[in-house]
Amino acid sequence: MTFERKDIVIEGFRAAYWEKGVDQAQTIVIIHGFPGNHSGLIDVARHLDGYHVILIDLPACGESEALATKHCIINYADWLNEFLRENKIEHPIIVGHSFGGRVAMQFAVKYPQAVERLILLMPVIAADGLVTKVGLNIAGVLPNSLRVKIAKSKTYQYFLSHLLIKSSNSTKRHELYDANMKEVSHLEPRAFTEISDEVLTKDISSLASQVAIPTLVVAGGSDEIATTKSLRKLTSKIPNSSWRLIPNTGHVLPFEEPEHVADLIKSWLTLSYTNHA
Repeated sequence: MTFERKDIVIEGFRAAYWEKGVDQAQTIVIIHGFPGNHSGLIDVARHLDGYHVILIDLPACGESEALATKHCIINYADWLNEFLRENKIEHPIIVGHSFGGRVAMQFAVKYPQAVERLILLMPVIAADGLVTKVGLNIAGVLPNSLRVKIAKSKTYQYFLSHLLIKSSNSTKRHELYDANMKEVSHLEPRAFTEISDEVLTKDISSLASQVAIPTLVVAGGSDEIATTKSLRKLTSKIPNSSWRLIPNTGHVLPFEEPEHVADLIKSWLTLSYTNHA
């Protein structure tokens, strides 16, 4: 089944999203990381048979226009609530990868009655990894214009693609590099700075204890962005949570092994609904 691209206008600004399986009873909404857009998770979505699946481009990402307000997880959570309301979607399963995991967790805390299940794929909760700590120190001394210029450089994106992908699949690494170069080339400087600052300076682990719905946390054993240590700690704080560790994988496991991730999601959902029947 193919995805249909659609547009929606929220508070005067256009956003793009992709949808399949509209006749299915249960909806899964998938939120991408940063920098990124829906395309990095579309192969996972293709394997989620039996569900109504929506992939969104967050405001300022992909084909969506920027917010008029600050690009932070609270405003993104409010935007997502409006998106669901406009589309008349009730009680979806929310899947968030990386930065999208931050947005998903904030949404689940602020709108607990609106979420059926929460799935966090390598969520970036705090700047605890070596790479993010180095990034924080560098960001603290550089002007915003230079930070944006570095992020858009081929050298930085080449380094990032090698950092994120832990397999020896050179094709996937080149695909990720090309996708990131395309994404950052048109990224609005204000949005880049606001999102980067949030990721690097705001620890949201305190939200974990407020997550009231069944939650799955997935970690990559070799992830240097969302480290195993931080995600184990996160899982221990979420009252009704499950943990899955995928050895020898990095931060973009959904991009590298989409079918594996989709199977993991489907199996956990089946188990979760059985246990809570």
